Amino acid sequence: MPIDKIVSSFDEAVSDIEDGATLLLGGFGTIASIPTCLIEAVYRKGVKNLTAVSNLSGVGAEVWKLQGALFPEDMDILVRNERIKKAIVSAPVSAYYINSFEKMLRAGKVELEMVPQGTLADRIRAAKAGLGGFYGPVGVGTVVEEGKEKRVIDGREYLLEMPIKADFALIHAHKGDRWGNLVYNGTSRAFNPTMAGAAKITIAEVDEFVELGELDPEHIITPGIYVDRVVQRPKVYDGDMTQTTNEQALESFKRFQEDVKKVTGKNGHSKNESLLQRERLDRHVMALRAAKEFEDGFCVNLGLGIPMMASNFVPAEREVIFHSENGVMGYGEITLPGEGSLDLVNAGGQTVHPKPGMVVFSSDEAFTIVRGGHLDVTVMGAYQVSEKGDLANYMIPEREVGIIGGAMDLAVGVKRCIILMNHVTKTGEFRIVKKLSYLPTAINCVDLIITDIAVIEVTDNGLVLKECAPGWTPEEVQQLTEPTLIIDPNCSEMTLM
Repeated sequence: MPIDKIVSSFDEAVSDIEDGATLLLGGFGTIASIPTCLIEAVYRKGVKNLTAVSNLSGVGAEVWKLQGALFPEDMDILVRNERIKKAIVSAPVSAYYINSFEKMLRAGKVELEMVPQGTLADRIRAAKAGLGGFYGPVGVGTVVEEGKEKRVIDGREYLLEMPIKADFALIHAHKGDRWGNLVYNGTSRAFNPTMAGAAKITIAEVDEFVELGELDPEHIITPGIYVDRVVQRPKVYDGDMTQTTNEQALESFKRFQEDVKKVTGKNGHSKNESLLQRERLDRHVMALRAAKEFEDGFCVNLGLGIPMMASNFVPAEREVIFHSENGVMGYGEITLPGEGSLDLVNAGGQTVHPKPGMVVFSSDEAFTIVRGGHLDVTVMGAYQVSEKGDLANYMIPEREVGIIGGAMDLAVGVKRCIILMNHVTKTGEFRIVKKLSYLPTAINCVDLIITDIAVIEVTDNGLVLKECAPGWTPEEVQQLTEPTLIIDPNCSEMTLM
């Protein structure tokens, strides 16, 4: 009898999922990569007390509709309807709004195990490979190490991480055949290939069925031996993102310089003027200044928010390779309105242009690149940086929950860590501090701090002020910085190119 793993409906595909099951839910930040229809089928089945393992805890239908999704449900439908007992995720909440998971967490209706994104991928991969566990450097010196065995290998501290074993893996792929062989489109692979085969039963939701033999063996990413069932879904997305160009950022910087000269004169401002009310560099100019740090041939990872804009601000004559945790290397600028595909996005879900030489891969491969020390630079945001280069950028204290994502992996894995952030909080509190008051992401990892008023290098001797924004003096920057700054003898006005 021919092997045939194709099932006719989503309800049939999930029919044996029972209360209390552990589910791996594929995807990463866009509706294009998430097994939306399988998740809705799980909801319809009515099962409860589930343990869900995913990168995100769920974005929610209203947000996905903004991207033009036709079937926009994700893990959020299980969370808000109280079907999830426990979530094992790297990004449980949103930095921009209160999602369903955060509401349920505050109400005590769901448990949370927050795991660094790369560790999450490898704990899933360990289950797939039949490994009993592995030692990793991520999380040392942070809350992640609590309760874990620690071991020193070649002079470096590592934590023992255990595999995540699951009952079902629900994943999405672009094409599949009746043997269960799968191929993916662009960054929509993300966690999906990693999860395939990591559970007792793997169910793949595909955009298209093809006949056996139509898939090029050289292009098959997931061999059918990992897959138990395949079910087809309709098209579910169409969308684009907006962005500011390099030329716009340069023009913004020029206007800023002219405004400073008009209001203050070349050398500064009135002594009676509050520093907190002073004009500073805008987001695009900050990203443009960060891009100045990227040298020819560098491989660079960009964090969420302002850092992500830097991919648009590299001069055409400079060749820089951008890496993203969701599984792409060598992508181009963030697209303009009406352009791009949600099958090719950066880690923030923004659509990006393809470039010659670009490659795509799974999330576990993305973090192998990170932790293996193959990246030259990461640029991330932060809540605080200490004078010793300790970083805090994942825990939101007033909300008592955080978003680890890939930050811990990046902070300990890259050759150079650049922080891009506002110099102080909206209420004037120090962000550059003597000692962290927020929970640390990583210890002694930051090399350079770029803010809206200064560029500061972290050294063994202390923090060295290298550049000031137009209209700002070293003395003024010091007033908004808690540790004592070492003023570089060649400290100059900030330049962009």
